[in-house]
Amino acid sequence: MTARRPIRRRIAVAALFAFAVELLGCANLDAVAKFAASAQQAQAGYPALVADLPASCVRRVDFKMLAGGQTDQSSFGAIEQKECGEYAQFAPGLTAAGNTLFDYLSALGALAAGKPPGYRATLSGLPGKLGASNAFGPAQTQAFVALAQFVLDSATRTYRQAALGRAIEARNNDVQAVTAALNSVVVSDYENLLTLEEQEMRNYYLSAIKSGEARQPLTVPLIELRWSHARAAIARNRKGAAAFGAMLSEIAKTHGELAANAANLDSRTMLESVLQSAGEAASMAGEFAAAFPQR
Repeated sequence: MTARRPIRRRIAVAALFAFAVELLGCANLDAVAKFAASAQQAQAGYPALVADLPASCVRRVDFKMLAGGQTDQSSFGAIEQKECGEYAQFAPGLTAAGNTLFDYLSALGALAAGKPPGYRATLSGLPGKLGASNAFGPAQTQAFVALAQFVLDSATRTYRQAALGRAIEARNNDVQAVTAALNSVVVSDYENLLTLEEQEMRNYYLSAIKSGEARQPLTVPLIELRWSHARAAIARNRKGAAAFGAMLSEIAKTHGELAANAANLDSRTMLESVLQSAGEAASMAGEFAAAFPQR
């Protein structure tokens, strides 16, 4: 870390920001809209991040086989499935888990504004999806289910300020658990996959360059250019995933602050603490979305 102040990766998404603003009667609708757009941008890119976990594994397998001199790609599929099938199995559950967290935060914002929150029909089948993916442990799964249940319940209930503060306090342990789970299963595992992919990619391109120098020297610049593009893609994805992980950590921190101050959410200090996140949210969501554009 350099001496320059690092980007603090703050993203108190629309729900949390709107909650604090509405409680104080601060009608800063432009700021609320800015946060809403940032949250939607981050959520829109999340499926692409999840999809690239198995894709990175497949690319690693392909590089390894090509570097080993195997060019009959009809045999690649079986090996890809053997080594990467688990990550493909994780994908539906990881997508549902991430959307559950985003839906929960969106529900808080809607309730704070006195509006009924919307929700995905898939929330009602969340336990089965998480169980089928086998990506999370029992305690983590229960935390996701608890947040989903809150969203479903909130669609038919009216929360006054005090009640909503207590609801945030009651769900804080679940939020801490799901953000940590997503950071571990999605972000950390993805970083490991990218590192392995990068190693096999290096072996492949070095082998291709060596072969090109011996047989067709004119092809070497083209091979080096393709390798440069591939390295840039991994660097972009790694940076985007890190931004997503930082978002998760900031969500957990901000939610914890709100929970700890559930009885004083209308204080100026509380508002300032949440507002401090406003300037960073758009740039962080943009960094993540740039790496993982909506498909």
